[in-house]
Amino acid sequence: MRQEPGPLLEQISLVHGPRELLRRYFEIADAALAERGVRLRLRADFARLVEINHEHRDSWPAFIPMFDPAHANLRIDDAFWIEALDERGCPVATHAGRLYDWQETTLERELTSLGAFFRDPAPHLARGDSIEVRAPSAKRIGGRVMGGGAVWVRPDHRGKGLATLVPRISRAYALTRWDIEGNWAVMEPRIRDGGLARRNGFNEEEMIVFRLKAWRDHLPMLLVWMSRDEAFRHILAVVERGRVDAAEAEAPARRA
Repeated sequence: MRQEPGPLLEQISLVHGPRELLRRYFEIADAALAERGVRLRLRADFARLVEINHEHRDSWPAFIPMFDPAHANLRIDDAFWIEALDERGCPVATHAGRLYDWQETTLERELTSLGAFFRDPAPHLARGDSIEVRAPSAKRIGGRVMGGGAVWVRPDHRGKGLATLVPRISRAYALTRWDIEGNWAVMEPRIRDGGLARRNGFNEEEMIVFRLKAWRDHLPMLLVWMSRDEAFRHILAVVERGRVDAAEAEAPARRA
């Protein structure tokens, strides 16, 4: 029988950043999840994430290959995902994060080379896969950054704000675990139009076009980005309020 996950602070080591601020943030976030009948489990088994995706393909298209162990080199020290569980222990939401240490390169280079997604880009490039980057910000994004994705909320739990709460918790965890300089992700325009980028605090929205046969063959996406300072400003605001803002927590969630 699988052990029930404990509170977030029993699963997280506060390594980097202002520990008291982060401790209080995770306490408030845990309380907000409990109000929704949800608890979180931090995980490193990405094969299970793929299984959940396959089990719920009617509500969750295949996710980006940077989190698929069939394509990416996902190590326990540089990748994690969060599983949100209902009272029966069944998954209701997910989000994944991956550390990229790009001291000598940029997001633009790693996207166009396909290195951000595949452990071996060569066969994908040889068969004509490509990523067209029309995002000026991608030239400036480098250093220790988290790539986020694999956002999903089970349809019966949408409208509770989990598509905002879970990624924000994920980002806070990355801040204290890896001391990241920022967080980037890609998002379909239709999801941005529903307000998810704004609710998650992202402020850059620039075009990227994916042509990846291992994912979806032609898919225009938006690059969204947030700096470490911007992420900590949100954490401080939550702690000062003592609660998750209703506008964030109750906004309708959409698949991603």
